[in-house]
Formats: sequence, C-alpha cells, structure tokens
Amino acid sequence: MRRSNKAAMHAAAALCLAGHVLTTAPARAAVFDFSFGPDAFGTFTTGAAAADPGYDLITGLTFDVLTGVDENNVPFSFTNEVGSGFEPGAAFNPTTDAFINHFAGGTFPDIGGFLTPDAKIEGTSFAQSSGLVSGFIFSNSAAFAIPGQLAITAATVVPESSTWAMMLLGFSGLGFFACRRNKKLAGAAVA
Repeated sequence: MRRSNKAAMHAAAALCLAGHVLTTAPARAAVFDFSFGPDAFGTFTTGAAAADPGYDLITGLTFDVLTGVDENNVPFSFTNEVGSGFEPGAAFNPTTDAFINHFAGGTFPDIGGFLTPDAKIEGTSFAQSSGLVSGFIFSNSAAFAIPGQLAITAATVVPESSTWAMMLLGFSGLGFFACRRNKKLAGAAVA
C-alpha cells in the first residue's frame, strides 16, 4: 500500500510538471491571418520576443492574394507573394494587435516597408489603424493602393521545441508510473 501511494505521488508530480510547462512555457511562434478585404489577404508569423515588452518579432509574411488596379488603371493579380527585408525590430503585439518597427534610430507604429517578388509594400500598410495596403509594382513602375481595413482574423500558436520536449518528458513519466502501478497490481492479484 505504501509503495502504491509513492507511485501515485510520482505520477501526480509528473502531471503537475506537464501542466506547469503547458501554462508557463513561452509559446512565441504563432501564425496570424490578415486581410484588407477580399483583394489582399494572407498570413504572417511571429517568432522570438522582441525588445519591446509584449511584442513578438515578425519572422515572415505572405500575401496569398494581392490583386487590384494600379495608378495607370492596369489590373494586377499576384499570389503567394512572400515578404522579405523587414525593418529592424518589426514586431506584432498579439494582445493589442499593434505593430512596431525601429528604423534610423526612431520607433514607428507599423511594420516598416518590405519587398515581395513583384512589389514593394509600404510600411504603413501594416499599422493598427491601416485602411489600405499600398506600394509599388516593379514590372510597370506603378504605384497601387487597395482599400480595406486591416483585420487580424486568427492565430495559431506553435509551441517552441523546448516546450514539446518538456511535455514529452512529463507524459513519459506519467506512462512509466502508470505501467509500474499496473505491474504491481497484477503481481498482487496473482499472489
């Protein structure tokens, strides 16, 4: 009886460890859906914590669709436009939906300018109160602006690898102690 209680205490400790990891481990990597209406939408990802409290660094951004009419009334349509060249410190606060970047010694409330294979996107497009996505198309040297209020519609949190390791360790401990307990109970039943 005494050993059974000890095994139960170990199992409870392992469960507490797993629960603690799940609730306190930093889950910084996340994927967010964004849209500027039906003509410009995609996802952006965040990674490690930024220097600014509450913000996570933006590690990638892709327009699934970027379509509209440029300043010369020429229609354009791009898909899977992967962003690159983000401003230093470009980050997102998932609690307030605010963006920030640090450029030339200043701090700005937007993501900063960045490039896609077909266009340069103006930094102010990704600001908390943005009402359009705008930029410059490389192929015809024309500016564009697609109206639509920026909306952040979803988030998927991806735990860090250390979190996964601790979870596996905790659940392995639970399985080990449960197996030991079952073997002891089976041995006691035979005797």
